[in-house]
Amino acid sequence: MLALTAGLLVAFGSTPTATAATVVPCVVSYSGTGKTIEPDPDAGGPKLTSAVIPVPASSNVLDVDVTYRITHRNAAKVRVDLLRTATVRNILQPVVAGSGAQVAPLTWDDEATATYTAASLAGTYKPKDPLSEMDGTALGGNWYLYIYNYDTVAATLTSWSIRVSRSVCDADGDGAEDRAVDNCVGMDNPDQIDLDNDGRGNPCDDDLDGDGVANNSDNCLTLSNPDQADADADGLGDPCDGDGDGDGVVHADNCPTVANADQADTDGDAAGNACDLDDDGDGKADPQDVCPVLGGATPSGCPSVDRSVKLRYKATKRALTGRLSADVAGCVAKQRVSVWQVRKGKDRRIDRVRTSASGAFKTKPGRRTGKFYATVPLRVVPGAAECAAAKSRKTRVRR
Repeated sequence: MLALTAGLLVAFGSTPTATAATVVPCVVSYSGTGKTIEPDPDAGGPKLTSAVIPVPASSNVLDVDVTYRITHRNAAKVRVDLLRTATVRNILQPVVAGSGAQVAPLTWDDEATATYTAASLAGTYKPKDPLSEMDGTALGGNWYLYIYNYDTVAATLTSWSIRVSRSVCDADGDGAEDRAVDNCVGMDNPDQIDLDNDGRGNPCDDDLDGDGVANNSDNCLTLSNPDQADADADGLGDPCDGDGDGDGVVHADNCPTVANADQADTDGDAAGNACDLDDDGDGKADPQDVCPVLGGATPSGCPSVDRSVKLRYKATKRALTGRLSADVAGCVAKQRVSVWQVRKGKDRRIDRVRTSASGAFKTKPGRRTGKFYATVPLRVVPGAAECAAAKSRKTRVRR
């Protein structure tokens, strides 16, 4: 199968087939399949393993480079040749004493500046025999990789390819010169459209929007979305989905990534509550706001509610009675009230009682006389209010 990539016609497998063009582009890459490298069982001489890439007839070779990946425990027991015919053969990787394990990948290019040694890492090197010996030969025919194994242990050829330069540069006949201009060699694209500006024309680009997700897996083909987010799980990525969160609101959704069919927006800031980090717009983030949908300038984030407390003495019942009042029911019901006796130096709390649902409370002073008053501390009622502290006027108890 032939695959078209940026400026290259790449062949995978052992039998390339023609595409839309009848001639080949300037630079062609053909890839062969991997295979097991047979061992030399008796160490009496190298064992030869060959791999072949059949290339269709076209024109002549101007330049050739070779790349392969070989896994071998000892590169000092490996030699690799490129072969066209019995008389056209090049040693790429010679046996180099002192080498460790085979490094990969290795590319062999006459234009490389480095020489392969026992200490070489994966990279590009000058072949032992210049590949220019192939220049001028016919491109079509079988290209062989000969691997000589001097080891008693098998190894692996994972992959290999040849990259051949040619002089014909408008293979697809679209009027765009392949070598300098055409962004999709081998396919007719006179408009040269390149959606993601990666140098590969759309017909040749397997990732149109350049988000790192291949076209055949991308849930939003023409808009970049590397996270592939699909809030409503409808198979269409959020950037391409008119209703990304599936809440039925297609246009002007005030929370496009979280379903909120009611479009509630407490503070009117155009960000729906489901997406708003401060629903009530009071400057306190919802996670720290005790009243997230009620604006308040208090430390709790709740609206401040004033309270008043009254205390009086009923002599007939020898009881102190009182009432806590506020505009918010949560600030009067089940509240703790402290009743105090005025004393020299420091007042004494004689009782702590809870109010009824209506805010009423009572206690008995016993045999105590003098002046008394009631207090309630500040209390925050989640979701309702920050209820202010309050203190009653003093009332007198006589004998």
